[in-house]
Amino acid sequence: PYPDYSIFNVNSINEAASGWMTMMLTRGCPHHCSYCANHGLRSIYPNKQDYVRVPPVEHAIGIIKNNLSNYSNVKGIVFGDDLLIWHKKWFKEFADRYRCEVGLPFTCNARAEYLTEDICSSLKKAGCVLVAMGVESGSEWVRRYILNRKTSNDQIILPRR
Repeated sequence: PYPDYSIFNVNSINEAASGWMTMMLTRGCPHHCSYCANHGLRSIYPNKQDYVRVPPVEHAIGIIKNNLSNYSNVKGIVFGDDLLIWHKKWFKEFADRYRCEVGLPFTCNARAEYLTEDICSSLKKAGCVLVAMGVESGSEWVRRYILNRKTSNDQIILPRR
């Protein structure tokens, strides 16, 4: 079934967010950052190998359309997923369908190592207006050995054109 937000005053929450509605489509994160709750949640999840869950694109679009039909004056969507773009093939199909069937501007979270040219192109075409990305530290050593984030400086720093 689609998520049930009826225990919340969603219209009031959306109004306070200037018409932007927050929702999640995917669940979990494939990474094991030391500061994140996901590694603790994964440890109690019954199917650890299936901790990251991505719904069929049809169902994801259905969730969005259901929310838009139930709540008024939605001007944009904030995808609160840990890593909406994690499954590249899924995301590209989702982005195409989203652009055609929903078309609202949206924001999402990402990690630098997933922001390839083709993913960025799909984000832009689908209507993404902001990608939030935490670097956590300017020190690659701190990221790697303290935070358990394997992202290199080269992956984070954009090349000059």
